[in-house]
Amino acid sequence: FDGYKFTNYGVAQGLPDRQVNDFLETRGGVYWVATAGGLCRFDPNASTQSGHGDAGRFEPRFVVYHLGDEEGSDPRVPRYQRSQAVYKLCEDSDGILWCGAESSLYRVGQDNGRWIFTRVDLGPPTTLGSTNAVSILADRRGAVWVLAGSGLYRRRSDGIVERYTSLEGLSLT
Repeated sequence: FDGYKFTNYGVAQGLPDRQVNDFLETRGGVYWVATAGGLCRFDPNASTQSGHGDAGRFEPRFVVYHLGDEEGSDPRVPRYQRSQAVYKLCEDSDGILWCGAESSLYRVGQDNGRWIFTRVDLGPPTTLGSTNAVSILADRRGAVWVLAGSGLYRRRSDGIVERYTSLEGLSLT
């Protein structure tokens, strides 16, 4: 909405999937969209064509990142099976973006202008439920809290992960 009218964006404008799960504008002004088809960075200023010597040059409004494509991914697994749905987004007090994906938590940062997606290990898989992030919250002390089907996780600023379940009194129903 620009003050006068709404503009709708969908698959035809570059979103990888019609299902949008979350949306976040960072303090730095970067727009992120969590979709069933991956994580997107939205550029509201991109034009479909630039007219200064590059006639016909396409500048996408949405840049799509498939979080399963990080270094070390098994190249034998087809890309469409590696592209994970992203459900939740959160920015912490240090400006770090956190993404809750299908089976992992990811930390997003930049290195020399390139976006880096680092999988954050929340511990061994459990039989109590999935590790899909239902919600993510960053607290004032630098901890990131992740609510998942298998429990409540707290990743402290020193990198240590604590898991809370019904054994600690948490009701998971």
